[in-house]
Amino acid sequence: MPEEKSKGWTKLTVTAKKGTESKSKTVKVKYNAPVSNVVTPSSTKVTGITESKAKVTVKAGSKVLGTATANKSGKYTVKIKQQKVGTKLSITASKSGNTTKTKIVNVN
Repeated sequence: MPEEKSKGWTKLTVTAKKGTESKSKTVKVKYNAPVSNVVTPSSTKVTGITESKAKVTVKAGSKVLGTATANKSGKYTVKIKQQKVGTKLSITASKSGNTTKTKIVNVN
């Protein structure tokens, strides 16, 4: 079964062929979670890398701590208030209507 990928963030098209017949289906792809550097209780920013130009959101529970847009190389810096040791931060990136898997980072 051959696969065809479209350029960009949003689509994967799979085509199945049997003889002269073929059938295609396009689905949205769930991308890997953003990569994040270590976050400590004295940190005032979360840095890392993700998809180029994606909007990165950092949350503690359901509270949004900050957002930023990754640069063309995918590097991001999100400003946050200092967090207590053990706080679990969730980091996601979104672009073109798609959202990555969530990266969980513990404040150490």
